[in-house]
Amino acid sequence: MELIAVMAIVSVLMIFTVPHMASYIQGTRRAAAMVEAREAADAVQRYLDDEKEKGDLEPKELRKLMETNLNDPNGVLKDYISGGQKDARIASIEVDVKSGTLKKLVYDNEAVRIRIDIEEDGTRTIEDVTGR
Repeated sequence: MELIAVMAIVSVLMIFTVPHMASYIQGTRRAAAMVEAREAADAVQRYLDDEKEKGDLEPKELRKLMETNLNDPNGVLKDYISGGQKDARIASIEVDVKSGTLKKLVYDNEAVRIRIDIEEDGTRTIEDVTGR
């Protein structure tokens, strides 16, 4: 009888905690994705700076960055960022080619989509656009 009472109490506790755990896990994934999106934006800007310095910054060259998988050890950004979450990639970028400045980056992974908008003064707006 005591065992049944203990199992009932544990069952009730699980009913209340499991949904909260799922939201905590999603929140953690979102936070990690935002950090990685910032790192990806920094890596892309360093790449742009290097390409501009070499004189190789052209729109057709920037296409290499689209759909870049951050886990690819032979990818375009291999010297600028190490690894990423599962299926982490740069979905798209917007660059001012004349100044070599990153204006927008959209980051994806298997669970989250993050957009970073960068103003001329360097201010960044980071937004979770997963459901849009």
